[in-house]
Amino acid sequence: MKRILFALLTLSILCSSCEKVLGDDNSLFGDDRGGGGGGGTKIAASAVPAPVKNAFNTQFPGAGNIEWKLLANGNYKVQFVSDNTKWEAIYNPAGQQLSLEKA
Repeated sequence: MKRILFALLTLSILCSSCEKVLGDDNSLFGDDRGGGGGGGTKIAASAVPAPVKNAFNTQFPGAGNIEWKLLANGNYKVQFVSDNTKWEAIYNPAGQQLSLEKA
C-alpha cells in the first residue's frame, strides 16, 4: 500500500512539473512573461498582419515552434525557438520590433 501511495504521489508531482513547463494549453511556452500588455490571446499565424510576419520571418528565417499572441495594447507577441534557444519578441502592427528577449 505504501508503494502505491508513493507511486501516486511521485506521478502527481511529475504531472504538476510538466504543466508548469508546458503551460495549461500544452504549449512550449507555459508562462506569459513580459511583453507589455499581459499574456495576450493566442492567435493563428494567418491572423497576424503581413508587415509583422514579414519582419519576423526576415529576422528569424529558421525559427521553429512559433506561437503568436495578440496583446491587449494591439501589439503582437511571438514566442519561438531559434538556435536551440527560446525567444520572445514584440512587434507593433506596422512590423517594428519593440522588444526581444530570451524566454
